[in-house]
Amino acid sequence: MPQYRAISFEELRLNDCISNRGLRSLANEGPSTQPSQHNKLVEAHIPTIGFNAWPITSPRTLLSLRPPEYGTSIIIFEVGKERPERFALHENLITPRSDFVRMALSKEWKEGQERTIPLPEDDADVFRAYHLWIYHNRIFSDKRTDTTPFQGSLTTIAQEDGTEYPLLIQAYILGEKLLDTHFKDAVIDCIIDKLRTTRTFDVRLTNLIYDNTPEKSPLRRLLQDVYIWSGNAAWLDEELLGEYVNAEFVLDLGKRHMAFWGGHRPEKVPYLDCSCGYHEHVKGVCYRAVYS
Repeated sequence: MPQYRAISFEELRLNDCISNRGLRSLANEGPSTQPSQHNKLVEAHIPTIGFNAWPITSPRTLLSLRPPEYGTSIIIFEVGKERPERFALHENLITPRSDFVRMALSKEWKEGQERTIPLPEDDADVFRAYHLWIYHNRIFSDKRTDTTPFQGSLTTIAQEDGTEYPLLIQAYILGEKLLDTHFKDAVIDCIIDKLRTTRTFDVRLTNLIYDNTPEKSPLRRLLQDVYIWSGNAAWLDEELLGEYVNAEFVLDLGKRHMAFWGGHRPEKVPYLDCSCGYHEHVKGVCYRAVYS
């Protein structure tokens, strides 16, 4: 067995396991660019083009990593109003990530005593994306688009192709409610990935964003940048203004436009040439460094 003399038994065992299961060796490959199936959802991979390289984890490092301590305490989330769907999450996994959940589980609150958190105003499909994020550190969406590079101006997305943008926007809003910054940063990377690969944007989501995010939200800033750098007059059509675009957004957009043409503008399109420009970060640490 001369080919095995230079490696340890543990490395050999891991490599054999990878070969037998058809898994990729993380020591030899970067992040996958191919979508993967999971419970009939398709993973919207976090983009790597234009971002700093992610650290690669070697098999030896994988052997030394401690597995997450799930514990035995389970929190139930009841999502939806008429027929709420129930989701179970390990307390040890979600409380370090969500300030909302950690505060809700205080003993003085009903949720903390019953170990059940109702979310009647939220959508089960959106929460399912969060549930999968907690256990897999990946964002899963219901639609994967082509990987055509971004080359021209964005166009408004067709009605029948508008399934993924609403899911991602609502996932970001859920992250706002749950106070999970890493989740929001990962979701906004997926939104940027969709902007770059499809050259489309659903302008009907403007009110949804503005009605559910704070004034300094990175998602609001991204929306403004999309209008400034890639939009056209049709995006502010009278029909859209009445139903989908509110006065606060138009005012913010006007201020940004004045600053833009006044000389305060970057040399490149911000959402095509940034790594963490729309991230909030937790204590200055990017989620990619935490979950890579």
